[in-house]
Amino acid sequence: FSDAGSVGWYDLVILAAPLQQSGISFLARSHHDSAVLVPLALGGRGGGGDAKPLPSSAERRYTQVVTTVISGGELQPERFGLDSVEDAPRSMLFTNVGREAEGGLTTVTRLTSDGTYKTFSSEPLTHET
Repeated sequence: FSDAGSVGWYDLVILAAPLQQSGISFLARSHHDSAVLVPLALGGRGGGGDAKPLPSSAERRYTQVVTTVISGGELQPERFGLDSVEDAPRSMLFTNVGREAEGGLTTVTRLTSDGTYKTFSSEPLTHET
């Protein structure tokens, strides 16, 4: 429902967002009066004693992942303890300690031989990263 009224009925809605951070309220018809909508109890959240449990995926902590594609970049091998770019593997994965040391980088993957890389990190990259 919206300010404009009903937006329609659906058999299935797929929510591609972290449920616990979406701010979405789910409504259901009242058992007492079908013309009244009440908050749908999910996993003990919201009204009513007949709460349905949330799937375990809804209880997981949300983790932000930032994807950056770099074109025409030059890998600095010494930064990663390598002697030359040729020594670098196609992908480098970082441990928790490595992430902290490398400004939140989780993965660096070489996509092409001409300097195109894809990174995953917990924060947007800076020019220093």
